[in-house]
Amino acid sequence: MPVRSAVTKMVENDRLMKEKLSISSEKADIFEHLVSVLETETGLDREAALANMRFSFIEALCAKTVDRPHESREHKRSMSIDRILTGKYTAIPCFIGIMALVFVMMFSFIGAALSDLMDMGIDTVFAAVWKVYSACCQRL
Repeated sequence: MPVRSAVTKMVENDRLMKEKLSISSEKADIFEHLVSVLETETGLDREAALANMRFSFIEALCAKTVDRPHESREHKRSMSIDRILTGKYTAIPCFIGIMALVFVMMFSFIGAALSDLMDMGIDTVFAAVWKVYSACCQRL
């Protein structure tokens, strides 16, 4: 068993670990004295002091190993646009403005061209169907 795990369990007053390790009463008294010194120096109880040590260890380990990349210009731009488009007071006016722009584009600029294109497509299909219909009617 790793020593660090055993000591952690002993600090937590784990009954099963104490039974498994079966340390002498003299060593148990020394250990309890060390825990009481830990509590007085940190000003926390044993569980809180242990949690504090764990988090300090993790923070130190992350500081050594984690390399945080710098924020790129594109990400900054994206975040500022998101802040405006999803803002508490700006989201609904932005949504209404975008919808109005789409509405105007569909019924004036792009919409007219699409309507003409659809009209030509329908006329072409109708003419093809009329030819087939006329050819069928002449055979009868």
